[in-house]
Amino acid sequence: MPCSGSSIRPAPTRGRAQPGRRAPARPRSPTASGHVPGGDFLMAGAVSSRSAGAVPHAVMAPLASGFVLLLLPQLQRLPFWLSAVAVLTCAWSVGQHYRWWRPLSKPWRLLLMFALVVIFITTHVSSFTVETAAAFFVLTVALKWTELERPRDVFIMVMILCYLAAVTFLFEQGIFWSLAVLLAVLVLFGSLRSLSGGGAKAGPGAWRSMAWTLLKVLPVVVVLFFIFPRLGPLWSVPLVSEGRSAGLSESMTPGDFADLGRSGERAFRVSFGGAAPAPSQRYWRGLILDQFDGQTWSRSQQASGDRVGRVNRSAGIGELGAGEYEVLLEPSFQPWAYALGGTRPLTGNVMLTEHGLVQFSRPVDTVVRYRMQQSDLDTMAPVDAGLRARYTALPEGFNPETRAWAQRLAADAASDSALIDTLMTMFSELPFFYTLQPAPTGTHSVDEFLFQTREGFCAHYAGALTFALRAAGIPARVVAGYLGGEPGLNNDYLLVRQYDAHAWVEAWVGGPSGGQWLRLDPTAMVAPERVQENWRQALERGEGESATNWARRDYASGPVLDWVNLRLDAANYYWQRFVVDYQGDTQRSLFGKFPGAPSLATLGYWTAAFLAGVVAVVGLVMIRQERTRPSDPVMRYAMYWYRWLKRRNIQTTPGQTPLQQAELAAREFPRHRASVIGFARALNGALYNPESSATLQDLAQRWQRLKKVPRSAGRRRSPSRA
Repeated sequence: MPCSGSSIRPAPTRGRAQPGRRAPARPRSPTASGHVPGGDFLMAGAVSSRSAGAVPHAVMAPLASGFVLLLLPQLQRLPFWLSAVAVLTCAWSVGQHYRWWRPLSKPWRLLLMFALVVIFITTHVSSFTVETAAAFFVLTVALKWTELERPRDVFIMVMILCYLAAVTFLFEQGIFWSLAVLLAVLVLFGSLRSLSGGGAKAGPGAWRSMAWTLLKVLPVVVVLFFIFPRLGPLWSVPLVSEGRSAGLSESMTPGDFADLGRSGERAFRVSFGGAAPAPSQRYWRGLILDQFDGQTWSRSQQASGDRVGRVNRSAGIGELGAGEYEVLLEPSFQPWAYALGGTRPLTGNVMLTEHGLVQFSRPVDTVVRYRMQQSDLDTMAPVDAGLRARYTALPEGFNPETRAWAQRLAADAASDSALIDTLMTMFSELPFFYTLQPAPTGTHSVDEFLFQTREGFCAHYAGALTFALRAAGIPARVVAGYLGGEPGLNNDYLLVRQYDAHAWVEAWVGGPSGGQWLRLDPTAMVAPERVQENWRQALERGEGESATNWARRDYASGPVLDWVNLRLDAANYYWQRFVVDYQGDTQRSLFGKFPGAPSLATLGYWTAAFLAGVVAVVGLVMIRQERTRPSDPVMRYAMYWYRWLKRRNIQTTPGQTPLQQAELAAREFPRHRASVIGFARALNGALYNPESSATLQDLAQRWQRLKKVPRSAGRRRSPSRA
């Protein structure tokens, strides 16, 4: 026996070779040493005399559940047909396992594989991105479900799904999806635990064991998270397919802003070094729309960001100073960023354009953080002759009534400033209405809006004012961005959502030698509450049945739901800022405060030394365990039985069989007599009767039930304890 002092001793007349006859084979490990190639996870499932080669029932449920959990964050990126294929192949594999239908033959599997690969190539032939590769990987996982027949296939599937979990973090890095992926991995390990237990369902004890293993590994992960050197990629490919966008686009039509007004998705969050500016000053400039074709405003300079690679997401750490603020931008798949007017970049991952806009070198395909600082210098270029021609250009044949009206006002005005005051006053005095459900307009949209319908939202007002200013000879342009922002938890940051999208006007007042850009917001003249509050609040407080009903329909919430959403958003914000965004610049800023300011090479030495220490400790523990752990699986369960008796103070004597010991234990635990006697009978048969029907799977199942017996609950009270 492997344990000194053990009272379990095989009978001398059983299990040994007799003269002239061969000893019957006991249900042991396939190798002479008792070791199963592939590890302990495959041992019990591989050696079962009754179910060798079959996947135990208890494995399928956690395996399929883990796959579904990992598939959920992929659904928004996968085409519908691929998501359906993944779900159907998983369901087919489960039904095949329970013999609800016959398995697919090899020719049918080959035909299915060929058809699905052809469909995938046909639908993704025009793009090669990480997103495309991830989608193809999901397809391979779906095909693997069609050949899940043996324990070895389960082991391979779990390893593949663990890799799928890692791929998920390329696209989803929020705290909630991270917890979902962690749960999926734990469930997959549960399937391996069931496989190693001979098909026994993983009970509370097994889950506690896995949780304890996770806790032991957690300190190592935390240390490596901080000290492992953050190096930039040597090469990269686009993360997502071209053409995808979120939030504001490179053109503006009224319908686009109406759609954004119905979205409560996050656009970005902002934290300030001092007090946040007043709501009326929170104009977040994003892009300039200076071309008009009669219906749509668009950019004259299209995005020139490199589509290859990924944007630098790190912005360092440290307290924000006065006049500084930090933006945590959600993926927009566009190269532009958002900033207040009169500010300049404080970090190197964004750049300032000649028009005072902030841009990245590549499209933003992940959450990115950057810092800005208030500047006394004018960050917007003056208007020369070339820019004046661009900012006064109008298409011919559109809106003749507005042209004539603006030219008459320009002739009567004493100056450009006086004309601007006249136009802005008109919006506040005439019966204009702010609504997201305006009457449709035709070819001469500006004429119909100014002189007939007089109802619309920011896109209508900004476009009409820009057209009128240009018709009067004043350079003007539409600026698209966001307005406002609602306080986050404890006022630690501002949360700007898609329904805060806004458009306003910038007009040039002055000549080529001197002048300035004026911000004009005609929407504020019609609906001042839109400037003081966000779009949702303005509509909820707005007059008119249509606006109120629209707000109730699209923003139905309550105090409890708002309270929960606020705290969930705060948890995700801090997770993104302090965990996900711990990149190269942030790591260097952190360790730069240490004595000696260790370099990346020094961090590499620290990491190597730490890993060497961990490997050494783990190796010593494994060597010690191997010296005391029998390789024979039956003898291992005998060791477990002896330890179970010892921990419950069951006094045994040398020479007793497991059944005799079980009788003693059953007297102390009468409520659990069936579990105690059942395991001992199975162990006794495996030890002393090799031809017994007891199998490792039976032993494993009975051992799981026996472990649930508490050390004191249900114990018989002796007279001395009474």
